This record gives sequence, structure tokens and C-alpha cells, in this order.
Amino acid sequence: MRVLCGGILVLLLAIPASAAVIHVPGDQPTVQAGIDAALAGDEVIVACGTYLEHDIQMKSGITLRSETGAADCVTLDARQLGRVMVGLNLDENTLISGITFTGGTIGEEELNGGAARFEDCALTIEQCRFTGNYAYYKGAGIQFISSPAQLRHCLFDANNGENGGGGGISAYYSNLEISDCRFENNEGIDGAAMILSHSDPLIERCVIPGDPIGLGR
Repeated sequence: MRVLCGGILVLLLAIPASAAVIHVPGDQPTVQAGIDAALAGDEVIVACGTYLEHDIQMKSGITLRSETGAADCVTLDARQLGRVMVGLNLDENTLISGITFTGGTIGEEELNGGAARFEDCALTIEQCRFTGNYAYYKGAGIQFISSPAQLRHCLFDANNGENGGGGGISAYYSNLEISDCRFENNEGIDGAAMILSHSDPLIERCVIPGDPIGLGR
């Protein structure tokens, strides 16, 4: 009998815990609190609305998405108080989906990455919109550094990389995969849509009307 019980105990310990679903603001009051409460494999689902948060620290291995999966459901507005989001060492199991990033602003001290800055990240961003963000130099929408990230079905519009380029995206040593995205009405001296420095991205089925791509150093 003792042997049988011991075997059952081993089997129970071997069963992995199921992933959690954390609702914002139902379970946690803010997007940052929802991310902080999540573990790798968990999902943070954000109810439709506008969330006034800035410098949100994304966590590796989790999914952050709006409840409908559409960008017009959830807006993260940094109100010109900093970036909307930052990420470091996010693995390929990290997903951001169905969110609008706006009001991200980076001035002369930090230069790059207005709405978001990702370094050493292999995350996927899909069905998101980056609009009305500003960077003093490059990457008003997103700055990627050493990041083989994927972007799918995203819109970059009315972002301004004023003194550099990449109103939409700045990629530095980042071989991105960008598919089915649209760039319009972005601004930047060298590449209104994006600026690519030491990067060779795969760009498929994207619409870039009048927003050129710059090749930075």
C-alpha cells in the first residue's frame, strides 16, 4: 500500500500546473500589475478601454492581449511621460496582440524608441497599432536592438522620428520578420517608415505608401 501511494504521489508531482488567465482590471487593476502577476505561459487579457500607463515592463513567455484581439479595443496611452513599453530578453513564447500604443515620447536624453524599445527579444507583435508617438532621434514607433522579432498585421501611423529616422520602426542588428503591416503618415529624416542599421529584415505583403525605408549606420 505504501508503494502504491508513493507512486501516485510521484505522478501527481509530475503533472504540470495549468497556465493562468489574468484579467485586467478584473483580477489586477493595471496592465503592469497584470504582467507582474503573470508567470511564463500565462495570459493577461485586458478589457476594452484606455489605460494611462507608461514604461510598462513586459515579461518573457507571457501573452498580453486585448479581450477582443483588435487594436481598437485597448489603448495604452503614455501621455508623453515616457515610453509605453520596454522589454529585455523576451523569448519566442512572448506575444503582444490587439493593442494600440500611443503618447510614447522619448526626448534628447534617451533619443530612441518612442512607444516601445525591445532589446534581445524574439517576441511576436500582432494586430497592434502604433500611432502618435515621438522619438527625438530614431524609432518613434518601436526600436529593436539585437532582436529577431516578428510583426504581423500591425499599423504604424503618424509617428515622428524627428532628427533621425524610422518614424515607424528602428532596427539595429535586428533581422525582423515583418508581414502584412501598413506604414502611413510617419516622419523621419532617414526613412519615414523604418530605418535599418546592420539589419536585413524579411518584409512581406506590407503597404508603405510614401513612407520610405532608410538604411542607417
